[in-house]
Amino acid sequence: MMTQIETKNYPLHEAPRSWMAAEQSAALDRQIVDNLMEEGLTAEALELLGLMPALYNLQQEALAEHNRFVSLKNMQANLISSGRNLLELQADEISQLEALTEQSTGRAGKQARNMLAFAAGYTYCDCPTPIDSSLKQTIATAKPSGLEQLLHIEATPNPAKHWVSFTYELPLGINEAVLEVADARGRLLGSEKLSSNKGQSLWDIRGITGGIYYFRLTANGFSKSGKIVIVD
Repeated sequence: MMTQIETKNYPLHEAPRSWMAAEQSAALDRQIVDNLMEEGLTAEALELLGLMPALYNLQQEALAEHNRFVSLKNMQANLISSGRNLLELQADEISQLEALTEQSTGRAGKQARNMLAFAAGYTYCDCPTPIDSSLKQTIATAKPSGLEQLLHIEATPNPAKHWVSFTYELPLGINEAVLEVADARGRLLGSEKLSSNKGQSLWDIRGITGGIYYFRLTANGFSKSGKIVIVD
């Protein structure tokens, strides 16, 4: 069981802030928004969307694309609140989706195309652009270092309300690690020393204020971190 730490007596730490920042990305937050929508937590999803322009300094086309995604999520929230599904789309909602397919090449456009394909039988071809043959020999993908790549940590459920289960696995031959959780301000909320190669750790989040939290697994100088949403 993870040991809780009284945050009011615990100073801010540079280390938690650094690994939190590594997990902050607009793409990841949009995935969290979709997870919240699937759970029916529309208010929390829209609240997170409202924070993103300032959090990621979105401007010009990036902001316009974000607003398209917000428009789509608002439509989904209206569907949920009215007890309807995609097969019960109204004419104006179909028109809105059609507009998004033309305006957006990002997540909003792709989701709008999928919705229209499911609800109204539309067909789309997301055909990849051919790669310039002169570039084929120069494309390289950065890979994480060996030990870091073998670290595994997953938090479920996500979003969570009462308990969080951290499932972890360390590289072969390593049996010690530290699991830490911090809030959005960088304050360490809990930590646990792990003494087995793989297993689970439970975190009791009853009484924890809803919001975004960050976790990190550290072993032998390497770490892997992630983000979890807690709902009230």
